[in-house]
Amino acid sequence: MYLDGLAPNSAVPLQTVSGSVTQSPNVIADGKGHAVAVVAPMVAGNNAGVVKISMTIKACSVSVDVPWGDGSYRPQ
Repeated sequence: MYLDGLAPNSAVPLQTVSGSVTQSPNVIADGKGHAVAVVAPMVAGNNAGVVKISMTIKACSVSVDVPWGDGSYRPQ
């Protein structure tokens, strides 16, 4: 996942929730306010699901639900 428009050289807290698994990694923005995060949404015993990715900074709060696993890829 790519993040842009962040404060330069800042730590940005993310939260990912996939099934019963919650992770709260920090992503570090570079000097231009860009960052990259890798999200591994898999849940033991599940072949598919939805991961909710959330981020809150001073300027805004955003979240997105992303399907993963079997049947989640639908070419256009």
